Amino acid sequence: MHDDNGGGRDRHTPTLQFDIEADDDVLSMRDFNKRYSSKRNRFSTILSSVRDKLNKVYACVEEITLRSGDRNYNDQKDCVEYLARSLVKRGYPVFLRTGPLHTFIVARASPCMHHTEKDMWPTRPAALFKQNDESRDSHTSKDHLIIIDPCFKDHFHVGGSSEEYKQLVHLLPDIFIGTAEDVDSVAKFLCNEVAISFAYMGLPCPHWRTYRSLVGRWLVNEAVDRMVEPS
Repeated sequence: MHDDNGGGRDRHTPTLQFDIEADDDVLSMRDFNKRYSSKRNRFSTILSSVRDKLNKVYACVEEITLRSGDRNYNDQKDCVEYLARSLVKRGYPVFLRTGPLHTFIVARASPCMHHTEKDMWPTRPAALFKQNDESRDSHTSKDHLIIIDPCFKDHFHVGGSSEEYKQLVHLLPDIFIGTAEDVDSVAKFLCNEVAISFAYMGLPCPHWRTYRSLVGRWLVNEAVDRMVEPS
């Protein structure tokens, strides 16, 4: 009888321990969901404000991608070139900007019926989109310049990052469209989150994953601009 009771206690003890561990797991998941929900809402608000003010450009780009169907791009350069040419056909003045690490589209936020470079570009793109450019806030009219990048999201994928960070990156649109301020806001938010992700794992954040390094792929101090001519 004693052996049976002892056996019963021995069998039950791990069950109690499992129950405690299971409760801890539930609390951890609740904490994760609460924390992620708060960050998701803040990041979604940032992305929604970007889309709302540039809704016509987003609609145009979506129409271009729908028309392209199952188009296969040989590489990212082909993707950028195709999108740039398609925007020009719809009246958008477009430059391809190539910095030290990346090529992306710089365009006016509204179509232009003029065809001379002077008419289309009252302000040269080379004068904009630099880091620490205090004049960026003044470019808010319908003719302000915007960044369009079909490869934007790729720059924020981080192997081995937390599930929380991965889900935040997943919220980014497939093709990012925004002003310099928008790029700055998004990069600042996500770079802060990736730093938290590395800190949680007890690792230092690599310098190429820091805010200054990431945002410098678009807000470049030196770049080559090539105007995409109407065909």
